[in-house]
Amino acid sequence: MADVGANSENPDALDYLRDIALPFAQAHGLKLTITQRVRRGKPLTLREYLMEDNRSITIPARLSSGAPGNRKCTVEFKVQVIARYIRKTYGVKQYTIGLGISMNEIGRVRSGPSIVGSATQELYYPLINLRKSLNDCVAIILAAGLPVPPKSSCYFCPYHRPAYWVELKEDRPDLFEKAVEIEKRLIEKRAGFSDAHNDAVYLHPALIPLELATGAQTNFFDELENCESGYCMV
Repeated sequence: MADVGANSENPDALDYLRDIALPFAQAHGLKLTITQRVRRGKPLTLREYLMEDNRSITIPARLSSGAPGNRKCTVEFKVQVIARYIRKTYGVKQYTIGLGISMNEIGRVRSGPSIVGSATQELYYPLINLRKSLNDCVAIILAAGLPVPPKSSCYFCPYHRPAYWVELKEDRPDLFEKAVEIEKRLIEKRAGFSDAHNDAVYLHPALIPLELATGAQTNFFDELENCESGYCMV
């Protein structure tokens, strides 16, 4: 697992990883490795990077046009992190990587190899090959005597649906306030660009600040909640 950081990931997902997934893996002889992006020898979380004094937005915050911006977070904090771990651990530049995409999301399947840095990844979709749906996966998890895991995603991801932000504000106001802080920081960075691209960016699809948008009901861009890469929400 490429860990984006305890101050970035859904805390329920990290609790499940610690309390359920890791003990289960150890009990069944499975190697479950957690790796993280490192800079100058120290772990770097996605939230820390977003809050830094740099030009990078990294996450697909929505532009005033409504379109999401470039999503670099998956590549920089997941894809490249895992590729670097494989290269350092096994010394290989060609390998097969399995992505947990089910039949419900077959449209996310990509053909051909994927190039990451100097490595060539052959993409493999075990759930697609087994014709397993999301419900099939839930049944398998329950049959193993495990609780169904929560969704793994950053709590401030712009792909979240409007209902999510309302629930976050009600159930986890601490995380909601942190998301508001991130959004304000991204707007500050956007406004400081020396070029003409200085319009505001938003985390909510209503294209208004989170503090004002949590009462808004809209389904715009709901279909974008899942990352297409397969590295998120696996």
